Amino acid sequence: MKYLKPLIFTFVLLLSFSTNIDAQQHLKFMGIPINGSIDNFQQKLASKGIYPSKEMNRNTPFGVRCFTGRFTGKQCNIYVYYTDSKIVYRAKAVYSEQGEDLVDSYYKKEVKDMLDTKYALEESENETSDGYPSHRIYVTDETDSRSLGQIVLYKSKFNGDYGYVSYSIHVVYYDDSNQIKHQNDNLDDL
Repeated sequence: MKYLKPLIFTFVLLLSFSTNIDAQQHLKFMGIPINGSIDNFQQKLASKGIYPSKEMNRNTPFGVRCFTGRFTGKQCNIYVYYTDSKIVYRAKAVYSEQGEDLVDSYYKKEVKDMLDTKYALEESENETSDGYPSHRIYVTDETDSRSLGQIVLYKSKFNGDYGYVSYSIHVVYYDDSNQIKHQNDNLDDL
């Protein structure tokens, strides 16, 4: 009987620890878990020098909040996607330039190579998107037993008025659990 209390305490402690670990397992964007409310996520971005863009947010629908700031050393537009209940499920950084050589260098040397180094043990695949190379990484937890999400890197081209052309590199982080919740919310509408 005297060993029962410590045994129960140990069991409860282990259970709460494993539940706490599971609750905290989310893909991270700029070191911030893609989870929680958009307002809380915005505060964490602000601590990194990323601030809302009033101009972009004026024309952006509910479910997306736009920011500007530095991502991997470059000035970028940052988009954070959230559900009807304001839970963040996706984040994206976009670097744009008129010079295609500049964005190609950023794609290869400043993002793809760093992602491949950081996530060297993760499964990845090279694809194409709109005729340009793209790269997808499947991120798992520390034990490789649970998928946390995906990081997708791709390039796009914008043809504007009067012959204006620009190119963009998109780095998109999809958190699996909150993305699924978002899709389920949408399915509930049907």
